[in-house]
Formats: sequence, structure tokens, C-alpha cells
Amino acid sequence: MATQWRSVSPSEPAWLTSNNRMVCPVAVARTRSARRRGLIGLESIDGALWITKCRCVHTFGMAFPIDVAFIDRANRIVAMQTIGPNRISAFHRSSTAVVESYAGSMRDWGLSIGDLLALAPDQSSPVR
Repeated sequence: MATQWRSVSPSEPAWLTSNNRMVCPVAVARTRSARRRGLIGLESIDGALWITKCRCVHTFGMAFPIDVAFIDRANRIVAMQTIGPNRISAFHRSSTAVVESYAGSMRDWGLSIGDLLALAPDQSSPVR
């Protein structure tokens, strides 16, 4: 389902899944200001950031290199790139979102082009 990320409330913890396997905690940047801010100003990240409506990213003002997975409408990874600080990624026309994480994380998590990503509610959080 192409809109699986919409089912996760922004106030609830979420997990990134790949091919139905839990990968890491994830935050979702849905608003224009959250998408523009991204990871800028952070010294590191534990997990990932899913940025909606995105085909290209930059790392100006960032203190660390990042991995970027470009996601298509079907939530499949169509491209991956590691980007150092003060750089601009390639533009991916078929991308509708990106997932950003600390450089090397995606390799460690076993993510690759063609993987199906989704967001799942954090099952360990208390029910509200």
C-alpha cells in the first residue's frame, strides 16, 4: 500500500520496517518546516527520519554524513546514496519520499534497492 506511512500518528513512536522486518525507530517529517529542517542542527541520529514529498536532499549545515534511501510511490527503495556534510544529493524523479539515517546505518540494517519500506506503530509504547 503506497500510503502506509499515513496510518502512523505524528505523536506516536513508530518503527521503520523493510519487507515486514522491524529495522529502526523512525520520525516522520510531514510538514513543510519539518521537511525543510530535516536533520539539520543535530549532532547525531539514533534511527531514521522519513521525509515525505521529497526527491532531493542537501546536507548544508549538518555535522555528520548521512545515508539516504529514495522511496517511490509504492514505498520501494529506488536509489541509495551516502552524502557528506555540505553536499546535495542526486535528484530522483520517481522518488516521493526519502529516509535519512547516519552514514553506514542502512548497510548495517541490510537495506538495499528494491526493498519495500513501511511505518509501523511502536508496539512497546503504552496504549493511550
